[in-house]
Amino acid sequence: MSDGDDRAFEVLRRIMAAPEPNLWPLGTWLQHEETPEDRSALKSFDLSLGYPEGGQIPLILTGWEERSVWGFDPQDDAYFAQLWRNGSPSERPDVWICGRGRVDGREFVVTTTRLLAQEVVEATGRALSQVCKAMIRGHRRVSSDTSELDDL
Repeated sequence: MSDGDDRAFEVLRRIMAAPEPNLWPLGTWLQHEETPEDRSALKSFDLSLGYPEGGQIPLILTGWEERSVWGFDPQDDAYFAQLWRNGSPSERPDVWICGRGRVDGREFVVTTTRLLAQEVVEATGRALSQVCKAMIRGHRRVSSDTSELDDL
């Protein structure tokens, strides 16, 4: 074998030895009982974010805002979030909410920002109203829409 082959095998060995990302068990929000505050937070939530285009949007959620992102993956046709606690040294997200997975043997797809927000609530322990506001702030930041940012 050549040195190039040895380097390629070493890279492959390191990739295979890396731990799996911290995948979030989808569907955990199903155990959450919705409150009147939750319903209020979700009332116009999807309308505030518009149609997804793909890419990553900052999640401006206190304690998680330094590196956390959320977005829509057009290839998976699903929403996702990659969450790092502030100060986390890990290259991999502390919590990775994939857009697709299995719940009780059935396929589960995060098809709306509402579902994603509810999963983020369960993963971070934050209130739904805080998560919705954090997602809207990030969306407005990347879309350059500064209207009512101070109201959030």
